[in-house]
Amino acid sequence: MDGRFPGVFNGSAMTASVIKPILHKYIINEIWPVFLASLFVSLFIVLTTKMLSIMELIVDRGVHPGRAVGMILCLLPDILMFTLPAAALIAVVVAFLRLSSDSEIIALESSGVSLYQMLPPVIILSITGLAIGLAVSIVAVPWGNRSFKDLLFRIAETKADLGLRERVFSSPFHDVYFFVNGFSSSDRTMKDVFVVDGRDPKVTHTIVAEEGRIFTHPRERSITLQFRKGTILVVERGLKSVRTIDFDTYH
Repeated sequence: MDGRFPGVFNGSAMTASVIKPILHKYIINEIWPVFLASLFVSLFIVLTTKMLSIMELIVDRGVHPGRAVGMILCLLPDILMFTLPAAALIAVVVAFLRLSSDSEIIALESSGVSLYQMLPPVIILSITGLAIGLAVSIVAVPWGNRSFKDLLFRIAETKADLGLRERVFSSPFHDVYFFVNGFSSSDRTMKDVFVVDGRDPKVTHTIVAEEGRIFTHPRERSITLQFRKGTILVVERGLKSVRTIDFDTYH
């Protein structure tokens, strides 16, 4: 042994009541650095996969980086629920593999220390992880999901305004293209509107209207568009059929 267990293996010199606290402290010191490192690496890996979509919002959609950071914070509780058990498992396995590779487990067993006497630090880690997981699932995860939906709505609400430019084709929403002759950001009114809605893979809707307005509903977290005095051209893919619909008001 290399002296990291001072006096533990002088079995006749020390009682079990003295050996156990030293042993448990030693195993805990082996576990917690690996646990923190595993948790950090797991969080980083999962966040990296999410960052691809978030960076797309920043680059392609012009979302402010501050709101992107807010989205990451809202996602953290849900990600933590996934990475916490994995980090605890990795920490315990790596710690005991290290003890086994240095033959410290064999030395402990030859000194009369059983495997069950080494388990209290693992049980403490498990109970602590369970308590943190319960707290996160009960408090943090609902808050994160609610805040994430609110933030997405605020981003969509802002993009509904910022994405529109006069006499320029723009796409504030996915697969929806706008061309407006005039736009007032104060009352969100559009003049001489041309819209192509390609969200339906089977049918394309083209709307031409004299006027359009944007309405936001924060309580329902929804955005609606209202068009007045126009025509809808409905074209099935492959030009199988074409229909025109005249309207006074269309939502």
